[in-house]
Amino acid sequence: MRYLFIFSLFCLSSVFAQYEPMWEYEFRFPNITHVIGLGNTDNDPQPELVVKQEEPWLDHPYQLIVFDLLSGEEEWVSDEFYRIYTEPEKGTRLVDVDGDGILEILLLVEEDPGEQMWILYKYYGGAGKREDRYTPQRRVRLSQNSPNPFRKSTVIEYEIPSRQKVVLKIFDASGRIVKEFDCGEQEPGRHKVIWRRENKDGEKLPPGVYFYLLKSDGKEGEKKAIVIE
Repeated sequence: MRYLFIFSLFCLSSVFAQYEPMWEYEFRFPNITHVIGLGNTDNDPQPELVVKQEEPWLDHPYQLIVFDLLSGEEEWVSDEFYRIYTEPEKGTRLVDVDGDGILEILLLVEEDPGEQMWILYKYYGGAGKREDRYTPQRRVRLSQNSPNPFRKSTVIEYEIPSRQKVVLKIFDASGRIVKEFDCGEQEPGRHKVIWRRENKDGEKLPPGVYFYLLKSDGKEGEKKAIVIE
């Protein structure tokens, strides 16, 4: 009987126990908010919550938000992307790439429709504006040529993260090199090459499917260009 009385008191106290929220954050569109990860992504002792927030229309696309888990305050908001992939096979996650105990944010994004790129965000300290705290470590980015298909000429744009030697090669459908642009040493940033449908001898190439390959600093990117009459 005594044990039953103690058990009853325990149950009664459990009924009246309360959990009070430490903080609250109201997402504008909670049905399209996705949690990417939870962990220490900067150099303070508190863990962070990293989420993807999507607007319900394409003119206002995806953003990353990093929250301080103790206070619930926004620590950082990323630039906007056309899309941020979060499917398991796409590899979006928090991961300690360099083994320093601070998690980096690895994600696959589209800055423009159909142009995928990997971005690795690394925390580099709180000096300056909030938007500067997590600096993206960008890889070589090769854009789709424009226009495509094309008749006379097309522009091929690319972006490199550091000063390096760049070579752009054009291949036909059989894999034969038909044109090569040796761009030499270039500064970091965006660059472009104009291809006027000619081969390395300056002769006009026939219509068909071609491929262009960017080589820089040991990294490669490849895309397809279509020539029409």
